[in-house]
Amino acid sequence: MSTEPFVIYEVNLEISTNIYEEFVKWLKLHIVEVLKNPGFLKAQVFCLNSDNPNSLLTVHYYVRNAKDLDLYLNEKALQMRSEGITKFGSAFTATRRILHAIT
Repeated sequence: MSTEPFVIYEVNLEISTNIYEEFVKWLKLHIVEVLKNPGFLKAQVFCLNSDNPNSLLTVHYYVRNAKDLDLYLNEKALQMRSEGITKFGSAFTATRRILHAIT
């Protein structure tokens, strides 16, 4: 078993208030699908407090290691992302980053 620490794949979402409820319903199903990928262990969704008129959410996916995340990013991510874009168009934006533990 690898001693390499897990990584967090973070997705930051800015969602137009007029689609927020429908988007959250879809997001819950989307997370279930993402978690079916090898190495994806769990996900947590956070709401950010902000004066922004749109709703802000952050999803943390806990991934066993960087290799499993790379596999997802190279083979599945584009398809998974396109589902949200097809359904909601420009009514949301997503930015992503990868967090590595240093201790």
